This record gives sequence, structure tokens and C-alpha cells, in this order.
Amino acid sequence: MKLDLSGDKNGPSKFDEIRRLRNLRSLALGKVASRELNSDDFLEFGIELENLKIYQAGLKGIKAHAFMHVRGIKRLDLSENSIDIIEKGAFQEIGHSLKTLRIARGFSALMTQLPDIRELMSLEELHLSNNKLKTITDTAFHTMKNLRIIKFNDNQLDQITKGIFQRDIHQKLEEVSFEFNGLRHISTHTFVDLEVKVQI
Repeated sequence: MKLDLSGDKNGPSKFDEIRRLRNLRSLALGKVASRELNSDDFLEFGIELENLKIYQAGLKGIKAHAFMHVRGIKRLDLSENSIDIIEKGAFQEIGHSLKTLRIARGFSALMTQLPDIRELMSLEELHLSNNKLKTITDTAFHTMKNLRIIKFNDNQLDQITKGIFQRDIHQKLEEVSFEFNGLRHISTHTFVDLEVKVQI
């Protein structure tokens, strides 16, 4: 079953009303009643939920273990929000299942460093374009052996260090995009051992 309640004219959605719908595989929401996602929001949801999109909802935060009741999510889209905090362990229970994470224009101006998402060990696609990100830690992607596509277009990164991508880890990497960032420094040999299409 697929349910789409997104759109500017729809009123705020309440999770406790939606959870009564069984066998949901895909859910798209616009406005939501709460500014933070937490585990209680998805209480009694079925494990069948694979696609979750919460778009233009005014989200400000994601609490630890927010997705513990929806462990089968494969695609998560939190774009067009104003997230300024993602607590440690927020994605822990979907680390084995999530394939695609999209947060385009989804962070507030306070979120200048990529949050710790290393628990997403099965991630294949990461789309974080149009944010205000300025830094990425060297080990940000070291647990993600299945990564194929990374898009960081239109952020505020000024450098890419050599240690971010590793040949023995990122053998499946196909495309990396850092366009429109204002990069001033890319470490020597950052991409030399990778068979990957790089857009800078």
C-alpha cells in the first residue's frame, strides 16, 4: 500500500492516525505535527514500510533510535526541512536496511558538519546537496562498503582530504559529485585508486 499526504494545502499529519493503516510500503508526508522525529512516532507501524519521505515538514531534529519500529526502511528522504541536530544512534536500527538517504536542502544553517551517519553500513546512495555543509570527517564513509553514488553539490566545502575515500573499502563507488562548493584544496591522490566518475 502507498500513501502520499504531501503538499502545501494538506494540514499537519499525525503519526498516531497513520499507524492504523496496515501493510504500508510507501509513505510520503508534508507537514507533520511534531518538529522532531522519535521512536514513538512509528510505534505500531509495520515492518513492511520500505519508502519514507517527509518533505517540507519543518523538521528540526531526529532523536536517537527514531526508526527502531520501522527497521525495514530502504529509502529515506528528509529533503526541504531545517534539521539542526541528528542525535547519535538516530539511524542505528535501519543501518542494515537503508539503501538511499536523501537530505537535499534539508539541514539548517547551524548544521555545518556532516553528522555521524557511519551506522548506515548498507547505504548505496547518499544525496546531501544544497545544504551549508563545510566539513566532512576523514572516516565519514569508512563503514559504507556498498556506496555507489555520493552527491554533495551546492554546499560550502573548501577541501577534500585524501583519507575520505579508500580503495579497499569503496570498490563499488561509481560517482562522486562536489560541484558548486568553492573547493580550494583537494589532496593529492584522493581519487587516484578509485574507478569512479568525479564531478568537481
